Amino acid sequence: MQRLSTRGLTLLLGPLILLGSAHAEMYKWTDAEGNIHYSQSIPPGVEATTMKAPPPPPTPVQKKQSKEEEQEIKDQPIVTKRDEVVKKNCEAARKNLNIYTNYRRIMNEKGEVEVLDEEVRKAKIAETQKQIKEYCK
Repeated sequence: MQRLSTRGLTLLLGPLILLGSAHAEMYKWTDAEGNIHYSQSIPPGVEATTMKAPPPPPTPVQKKQSKEEEQEIKDQPIVTKRDEVVKKNCEAARKNLNIYTNYRRIMNEKGEVEVLDEEVRKAKIAETQKQIKEYCK
């Protein structure tokens, strides 16, 4: 039987040692007093849930990329839910203005087609123009 050199043994066992430490399992359990514990070992007689280990900390290159990405995010305008609603209201008001300007027949809330008289039509156009001034800035 041939003897393994120290270098050969290191090459053979090194990755196994690293692999074992990289995949250390984490456990979560609750004690009798209701306290939650996290550990790499389970105390005897306790039911525990296996947890995924947290990801490794970022490398310096990743931190640099994150800072660049943060700057890009800071430079971009913040779009809020309110901004989205205002944009939708603007689009709807412009669409309504087109309808009231070009058509005399419209569909009401009940789904029925009705003909607008000139006075009502002008009032709808004025109301819609007011909405456009408010929402389309």
